[in-house]
Amino acid sequence: MKKENFIIVGITMIIVTISVSLAYFAAKIIGTPKDIDLAMKDLYVEFTDNTAELNASGITPGWTYEKTFTIENKSESEYKYNIIIKDLVNTFVTNNLQYKITNTSSNGGYSMSEFENITKSETKKKKTLAYNVSISSGVKQVYKLELRYLDSDEQNGDMGKKFSGKLFITEGTEEPVTLFSQILKDNPTRSTRDTYDSVFTSDTTGTLFTATEKNVHNTTDTTVYYYAGNTTKNWVKFAGYYWRIIRTNADGSIRMLYSGTSHDTTSGYLSTPAINFEFNTSYNSPKYVGYMYGKNDDTLVNARTNTNNSTIKTVIDNWYASNMTSYTKYLSTTAVYCNDRTEQTAGKYNTGSTTFYYAPYARAFTNYTPTYDCTEASDAFSVDNISAKLTYPIALMTSDEIMRAGGKGGTTLTSPYAWYYLNSANGSITGSTWWWLLSPSAWYSSSAHVFIVLGSNNPGYLNYFNTTNSNGVRPTISLKSCVKYSSGDGTAENPYTINLDPDISC
Repeated sequence: MKKENFIIVGITMIIVTISVSLAYFAAKIIGTPKDIDLAMKDLYVEFTDNTAELNASGITPGWTYEKTFTIENKSESEYKYNIIIKDLVNTFVTNNLQYKITNTSSNGGYSMSEFENITKSETKKKKTLAYNVSISSGVKQVYKLELRYLDSDEQNGDMGKKFSGKLFITEGTEEPVTLFSQILKDNPTRSTRDTYDSVFTSDTTGTLFTATEKNVHNTTDTTVYYYAGNTTKNWVKFAGYYWRIIRTNADGSIRMLYSGTSHDTTSGYLSTPAINFEFNTSYNSPKYVGYMYGKNDDTLVNARTNTNNSTIKTVIDNWYASNMTSYTKYLSTTAVYCNDRTEQTAGKYNTGSTTFYYAPYARAFTNYTPTYDCTEASDAFSVDNISAKLTYPIALMTSDEIMRAGGKGGTTLTSPYAWYYLNSANGSITGSTWWWLLSPSAWYSSSAHVFIVLGSNNPGYLNYFNTTNSNGVRPTISLKSCVKYSSGDGTAENPYTINLDPDISC
């Protein structure tokens, strides 16, 4: 059939309007079914909504809802369609609100094996749920749409929130390749690391390591992928800068480390307005290990109230405001950057002369057990976390991420080194300059200490220093999970690039 005889312009068939909000009342379903037929030349596809409109103004934890709709191809040819939610708004804070679509007629349509989270959005956007689904001539496909709100302890933040949108179909299109899927394809080998009590510098090109993460936005263990050792295929060119991929995040976004304006640089850190910066301008209180911190420091709770910006956060925010705001739409607001201020031994926090250590110190120097978890709300910095709210979606790498990548506390890397230390010329990407991490280390000799990574004098050495020391700054950002792959194979000479789609809708 010729293209001109198969025009789908105007086929935005509204099947159901969905509007739900969370409150402690019973759900109501009101409205009437809607039947819509379309006939155009030799194309005749019928879309039928078999159940009523959903307008639930008071759903409760444990709430579920089901509806059915059909798609029937009465034309003489195969037809392909996308299932879309148009004007999607989802202001729910948690991932407790989920959906699943199943083809109950078992005749070649689309089916999901598990429930998935509904994309969050404060403003109306289009979300494609299924791409390029085939329906043969004469076939009727019957679908069941299921919605549920999980019965969990994490629900208070959802009070009064809303999900709404219009479910319909459009002409079929191939699913775009995301950067996430391209990374998985280009690195087919999967591995795990069981021990972290020595540096790891093996050639790992083509390998992704797996771990798990849970945080305030993703409260159950989620599989994530990370790069370790001397990999050479985790380069990205984005916003005019080079970055190296650290890992994926629990929300599916891709975390990257700033690596300068050229891949063979020896100054892969922020260089304006100055080369080196303090983490904080003061060191004489344990609160100064905070990326943000409280006015008072008499208790750890008060030190974590996050009312003041650290010096380094101000530097990073100012750089972002001058260089990156036009790229914000591509960055995740739910990726968590963990400023873990948990005590190594509970109850040791003090503002006097007694030394105490934070949990990241124990993981780096004592038990060698790095983690991506960040469940303490006041330490889990993200744009969407009101308890530790970032101004912009940018922060710093953690000591745990350095350990996963191949570093070890108090130990110099050996040749051929690990990727976080290297430029494309196999030398130090920061020269002799040390650079800050986000992880607190200790209240030591009445001064606040934070983790750092050393430069060429001690390659990749993971250590800590007081907060008033001047070191380099290598920010981290996280590309959204849905950003589309454009080109590249991840090498320094041919880095990954993404499609800068101004209408990105995730």
